[in-house]
Amino acid sequence: MPDEIGVTSLKQEIKTIIDTELGTAITFRQVTARTFAPTTGVIGTTKTDHSLNAIMSKVNVEDMEANGDLVVTDLAFIVSRLDLTIEPSGNDQIIEGPDTYTVLSWRTDEAEAMYAIYARK
Repeated sequence: MPDEIGVTSLKQEIKTIIDTELGTAITFRQVTARTFAPTTGVIGTTKTDHSLNAIMSKVNVEDMEANGDLVVTDLAFIVSRLDLTIEPSGNDQIIEGPDTYTVLSWRTDEAEAMYAIYARK
């Protein structure tokens, strides 16, 4: 792993590229705190939206081989970990324009500079 100064510089460089050159505006919706109200029978959730940029792409063969749950129509969203400081979960959503995607899985790189978040419409 590179030295701490090198990692910090790498994280900032990735954030800059995503934010200014290749990224698309998305909303990452963190879904937490599922609660059941016995009097109404309703299951409620708490949602927290994070506005950030992501590089969107189709999943590739390597992604599908590494994660058997992915299919050719799924998307990968590459985001800077400086922008998304929480760890994704399978309850979360990504909103891009009128489209909403459900988070399936995610991984990070060795320097922990970015997430690759896999999602399905």
